[in-house]
Amino acid sequence: MTDTKSVRVILTVTAAPGKAAEVAEAYRRRCAAVMQEPGCEQFEAFQSVADPHRFVVHERWADAHALEVHTQLNRAQTPGVRGIIFSNELLDAFPVRRLGWDAAASR
Repeated sequence: MTDTKSVRVILTVTAAPGKAAEVAEAYRRRCAAVMQEPGCEQFEAFQSVADPHRFVVHERWADAHALEVHTQLNRAQTPGVRGIIFSNELLDAFPVRRLGWDAAASR
């Protein structure tokens, strides 16, 4: 079954010089908070082992409306990482379908 409503976001983040630990801690707190938002199915942050200043954020939302609500909420709040991030680049935003992954086999 193909899920055509879910929206995924992949974001790369580079911490300002000397701020990697601060960004990591901010994202630890942020992940738990965002997972409580309506329609959030996944919100995970990953830190590079090769360059601790580089992060990848992977989000999955139930639908485009849930992502829009999240986006509006973030415009109204300070997410706790502003000022310590050097760059925040959306890799791309487009509908996708999963290829070659079996949830049952990954357990």
